[in-house]
Amino acid sequence: MFQRYVWDIKKALVTGGNKITIKFTSAVTYSAYKSKLYNYTIPPNCPPSVQHGECHVNLIRKKQCSFSWDWGPAFASQGIWKNISIQAFDSALIKDVLVNTIKGILT
Repeated sequence: MFQRYVWDIKKALVTGGNKITIKFTSAVTYSAYKSKLYNYTIPPNCPPSVQHGECHVNLIRKKQCSFSWDWGPAFASQGIWKNISIQAFDSALIKDVLVNTIKGILT
């Protein structure tokens, strides 16, 4: 979540047709795995027990309130947010442009 992923898949492509397959791991399971792997915690490690939430969510990039909050239950959602596709380019690609304005006097 919160990230765009781009991979160079040229070596995996075949002539004719290609298929995209996506495998998911439970966000709850993955965050627990990361906690054991890193062997440290980022406070708060777990929500208050009254919330019946999930622990270790600070170790993954996912919407924190989906693991419980004081106003909602723990429903750690999973899935693809936007469309996915295979794209080919023969040259450089500009995906985003950031423009900053400078305060000044118009003449």
